[in-house]
Amino acid sequence: MSIRKGKDSTKLGLVTGGSAKRALARDGSCKRGRERSRLDIGSGVAKGKAQTASAIRGRVLADAKPRNVRDGSTRGLAKTSSRSDVVLERILFVPDCHRPYHDERAWQLVLAAARSFRPDHIVVLGDFGDFYSVSSHDKNPNRRNNLEYEITSIIDGLAELAAIGGELHFVSGNHEDRLERYLMQKSPELYNLVRIRELLRLDDTGWKYTPYRCHFKLGHLYVTHECGNAGPMASSKARDTFQGNVVIGHTHRMAMNYQGNARGEAHVGAMFGWLGDVEQIDYAHSVQSAQWQLGFGIGHKEPNGTVHLQAIPIVDYKCVLGGVLYRG
Repeated sequence: MSIRKGKDSTKLGLVTGGSAKRALARDGSCKRGRERSRLDIGSGVAKGKAQTASAIRGRVLADAKPRNVRDGSTRGLAKTSSRSDVVLERILFVPDCHRPYHDERAWQLVLAAARSFRPDHIVVLGDFGDFYSVSSHDKNPNRRNNLEYEITSIIDGLAELAAIGGELHFVSGNHEDRLERYLMQKSPELYNLVRIRELLRLDDTGWKYTPYRCHFKLGHLYVTHECGNAGPMASSKARDTFQGNVVIGHTHRMAMNYQGNARGEAHVGAMFGWLGDVEQIDYAHSVQSAQWQLGFGIGHKEPNGTVHLQAIPIVDYKCVLGGVLYRG
């Protein structure tokens, strides 16, 4: 038996006879193995880098695909991304139209965009009709003054919206309320016999009705015609009134106002313009009506009730929705 000293002894320890040769052979094979391992690791790293680059390219290509692709089985539902199973319900907000004194060109533009958008909910924000014939204001003798004509136009417009599909919500505004006020003042005997809900056939055509000065909720979003305020700050005042998220009509203006509070909550108040024809509306000063904005609104509702809002202005009878330019 021999004892290797120095560096070899520390490597091999106590060895005997032929065992030393075998140990040296094993030591050499270990070195060669480590060299092969380094080669294998190097090629593995290179291969891994190539696979990672390929995966990144795949993700980039996946993200570049349209995220809101639909087929018959996913109508009206949009995936938030290629890596999420969350689906969003789509909402179309239709502001004051004042039919039959609406802007027909803008109206047709909204219908075209809405058919492509394919909403799950359609919300009429009030003043869909003007009810000029039963207004308490002085009448222009040159304007057509016929209630039947107005009602027919309103019903036709509601039918065009209903044909798009989705759950239907009709919020009554102060102009729809003109009829009830007229009946109370002029024909109280008929007050309980003639109502907007029946006159416009809302129940028969699938519209959920919200009376004037009332609201309904869509997820965490309040929807009403107005809260007693007009002007450019009406939406922020409505947000403060509800202490929550709210969409209103009434003002013919377009605005979205966000504000947080000490509890870390953030709320939005929104109004989405109007779709009336300013040339046919004679009750406002021209300077005031110059502030009115043609347009509409959309929303996307998460399963938890959060609604993400977007204003869609109409400029020169054009609007952009989902990256697509629509022309009226």
